[in-house]
Amino acid sequence: MIKSTLILTVASIILLQGCSSVCQKEPISSIKTVFDPNKPVHIIVNTIPFEPTKKTLDSIQSFFTDSLGLETKVSKVELGIPPKSDITKEELLNASTDVLKQAKSPTVVIVTVKHVKDFGGYGWLAVAETSYENGEKYPVAVVTLIRKDFLVKNFESLLLKHEIGHWVGVPARNCHTYKDNSHCLSLRCLMTSGPGSNPLRWMSAVGLSILFLGPPDFCDNCKQELVEMKKLHQKIPNTVKIE
Repeated sequence: MIKSTLILTVASIILLQGCSSVCQKEPISSIKTVFDPNKPVHIIVNTIPFEPTKKTLDSIQSFFTDSLGLETKVSKVELGIPPKSDITKEELLNASTDVLKQAKSPTVVIVTVKHVKDFGGYGWLAVAETSYENGEKYPVAVVTLIRKDFLVKNFESLLLKHEIGHWVGVPARNCHTYKDNSHCLSLRCLMTSGPGSNPLRWMSAVGLSILFLGPPDFCDNCKQELVEMKKLHQKIPNTVKIE
């Protein structure tokens, strides 16, 4: 009886993790990107009441350069976030609007607070697009990290990478997208559901991380999609026409 239960448990864990074979029938060539390879990704960090750790910022810059082939630049600002515990998502967005209106390249604003009144998770993403009269358009985003307890700071880089993953567009193919249309089927993927969207799946993912003695990473399907995006980000050298 014990042996049968163990086999069933292990089999269930393997099934819950998902596998790369589910995407064999959906071409990787269908992947697209919203980024301009000739423009650096501008990371704007709000410094009050908190700001991400240096480790977190280094990690997200490495993600853009290594996984996506995109250059980055970092600026630090004070957005005037109200110093209160019941701040709302709308107030956070309003505080970020002015800097996003001035974006001249893909731009993400990172805000770290202790609590958001109308959100119960640990990270939250809002996306938009700038549009100028000269025809230039850039993807922009606001990422909010909620540092509601002291443990969250230690996993902040994973939380930020998860939200940035949404911004860049993984999971990109329906073959490994969960029924909420925004998260990955694999519970061992960094893009699995969080506590704010699906507490049960998130707890299962945490259990798998403990079982495998390591934090989650992008699954094979998400990694394949990132590789394809990186190919699209390869800069085309400027050419000079000689007559």
